[in-house]
Amino acid sequence: MWITTLALTALSSPCAPPVAPLVAPASRGDHGKIAWFEGSYKDAVRAAKTEDKLIFIDFWTTWCGWCKKLDADTFSADSVVAEMKDVICVNLDAEGMEGGPVARSLGVSSYPTVVFLTADGRPEDFIAGYLGPDEFLVEVRRIKSGKDTLSSFRKRFEADPDDLDARYQYAQKLMRLGGKQEADKELQYIRKVDPEGKSIPMQRLKLEALLKEAVEVYRERQEFNAEAVVKLLADTQHDQICFEGFSTLASLYEQLQQGADCRAAYRKAWATCPDDEKAPFGNTLAWSYWTMRAELEDSDKKLALAAATIANKAEPDNVNFLDTFACCNYMNGKKEEARKAMQRCIELQPDKPTWKIRLREFV
Repeated sequence: MWITTLALTALSSPCAPPVAPLVAPASRGDHGKIAWFEGSYKDAVRAAKTEDKLIFIDFWTTWCGWCKKLDADTFSADSVVAEMKDVICVNLDAEGMEGGPVARSLGVSSYPTVVFLTADGRPEDFIAGYLGPDEFLVEVRRIKSGKDTLSSFRKRFEADPDDLDARYQYAQKLMRLGGKQEADKELQYIRKVDPEGKSIPMQRLKLEALLKEAVEVYRERQEFNAEAVVKLLADTQHDQICFEGFSTLASLYEQLQQGADCRAAYRKAWATCPDDEKAPFGNTLAWSYWTMRAELEDSDKKLALAAATIANKAEPDNVNFLDTFACCNYMNGKKEEARKAMQRCIELQPDKPTWKIRLREFV
């Protein structure tokens, strides 16, 4: 989602530490099965330039439970290990003597975060937070193909200075990688070209500012008021802005456990969801509804199943989508369809106990 991670996590109490999975502490060298570069970070940069390879940096800390889970799950998956063979892979303690300065230079402040650099050492992209093997591979392959990376956005607006969307995307990604000064320059250009704020990038900037303001008020008063955000979304002429705004509101309401508001925001986001987002967002919506199933009307249950069906058709062998599809079928009284979908999960991942447990529940 385009909205900053800060805005989404800020709803948590500032005094409460994030909940990390219970994973046994890892030793300094226990970072999964990836073939990590043996040498210093500077040596890795030199090797990448010589061999013309991407650099992949895993930033971790000794206290980060999600980092250890990433090591145990994602970095130990054979598919991920194979995908990373043509990349120079470096793991750095973000609070260590070597890793600390590198992390700060790249704007890394939350963990786990992985950063990709080009062969000449320039930031190219990042992945923030924990992703399982399948989701991680999707992102790695996107970055390796050059889709929606810093360099791809830069090439777009260098070829077409009026491509404000490319400038915006470039600035947002660069901001997360420690390039605030250059990012501000691009955002200033957008404001200069579109002073009336009618373009999608300017609408995004307004939306982001309103969301951040609402979150800041919540942190001060424990009251979340999204009226200004909803008004902007009602006035916009861009479906993309409606989708991004309402999907972000849905996530915020979900954190606040405001079920009715969450579902209303999801419905409005779904109505304007772009075709290329329908599979992942449909799965997200459907799973959220499943977790709130005790509160749902029949119409909500049907919407969840419709969204899950679209996601499942798009990626029929995605076990996470299959799981959601099975649960939504069961929620709608379609027990046989639910059992078939769960049987397929078992075929795809026979060693995962979750699927067998779920199958026994679908009676």
